[in-house]
Amino acid sequence: MSTLSPVGRSGGGPGRHLRTALVLLVGLAALVAAGFVGWTLAGRDNTTGASGPSPSVSTSASCTPSARPSPTATKTRASSSRSAKAHPSSTALPKPKTITVNVYNSTSRSGLAHTTATQLAARGFTIGSIGNDSAPQPVMGVAEVRYGPHGVAQARVVAAQVPGAKLVEDHRRTADVDLAVGAKYKHLATPAQVKAALSPAAKPSPSC
Repeated sequence: MSTLSPVGRSGGGPGRHLRTALVLLVGLAALVAAGFVGWTLAGRDNTTGASGPSPSVSTSASCTPSARPSPTATKTRASSSRSAKAHPSSTALPKPKTITVNVYNSTSRSGLAHTTATQLAARGFTIGSIGNDSAPQPVMGVAEVRYGPHGVAQARVVAAQVPGAKLVEDHRRTADVDLAVGAKYKHLATPAQVKAALSPAAKPSPSC
């Protein structure tokens, strides 16, 4: 009876050990390759994060408001400039010699219209009609300065000659002015009073 053991039952001999070694080498190579790939990807991510622009800086730059003026404000300033040029200054009043004044007596005092007209003529005004006031109601105050839409500036100059006179607008189409002296009228204004009444800061008496 033979004492030799069968080779096949002892675990495969040298061939089995060789296969085991190859499997270990392949596994080790796979681990090394995986580690290398992971290291490479991590390096790329870090590089991109370092060189790329900061999100907060980019957002801040894009949200910075513009310093350009508002179109509405520009149009408003342009419109105001045109309006100022279109309307003449309130100090550009007509000279007395260019103003025709009709003087009327609205009282029972005789000769009041003629006396007042003579004084206005001495100040350079052009005198038109002189007579008694034909208005249905007498003027109980100092005087009334009556004028139409074309005699607004002329009426202001005439009213400055009579302290306390009231401006009364009517529908006449001419630029002449009526001065109806009333019960409380005493005399014309002094030159200093006229200058003060015609200053830019002075306001004309309201119409009634």
